[in-house]
Amino acid sequence: EVLQRSGASARCSSELFATAILQPLGDWEGPVRAGLILSLLLFSAFTCLREGAPLVPLIGRQALRGALCSFILGPSLLLMMVLLGHTVTSEASQLAPGGSEVLLAVSGAAWEELVFRVGLYGVLFLGARRLALFSGATERWAHFFGEAVGLLGSSVLFAAAHLELFSGWLGRGGEEFNAAVFTFRFGAGILLGLLFRWRGPGVSAWSHGLFNLSLAVGWTPAVLVN
Repeated sequence: EVLQRSGASARCSSELFATAILQPLGDWEGPVRAGLILSLLLFSAFTCLREGAPLVPLIGRQALRGALCSFILGPSLLLMMVLLGHTVTSEASQLAPGGSEVLLAVSGAAWEELVFRVGLYGVLFLGARRLALFSGATERWAHFFGEAVGLLGSSVLFAAAHLELFSGWLGRGGEEFNAAVFTFRFGAGILLGLLFRWRGPGVSAWSHGLFNLSLAVGWTPAVLVN
């Protein structure tokens, strides 16, 4: 947000969606957005300090785990695409991304994790679990059903959110449907969802951001998947 306030104008669709409620504020939207983020940052830091959490080592561990998982994420997705019958090339992208594109690729991952994993995954999980319990399922099966619906549903919506049909109304445009790219993103949603449930949203956000950075500086689904 500091970089955004310094002149970078790129914002990802997930951030626009998450903060759409602020749009009626007009010229006040930017200051209110920055104020809310700063307030949440201070509240989070205060909570960690009050509970004795070591902030610097904690953030360092989260970043390290995310970096390690980001290295696994790419090969896992490529293997998935090969097993599904898609052609994977080793051709690197010749496009040189600008600073705003790199910023969008990295910072956008945190917003996507908040919207699709913390938000949608959580809502779908709770709704499906309650529905299963209402239908007479045991606690164990209701929990399993909720996890399955949350994981698959949030992954489908994550892949669909990049399409013009769903993201065009936010003003950022989107992509035409491509089965290979949609499958690639659906698989990424599955892996990130599993990582989210295993290590938490911090690690999934770091992993997602660093993976997006690697795509932005040299790889894109268009050349990875043919």
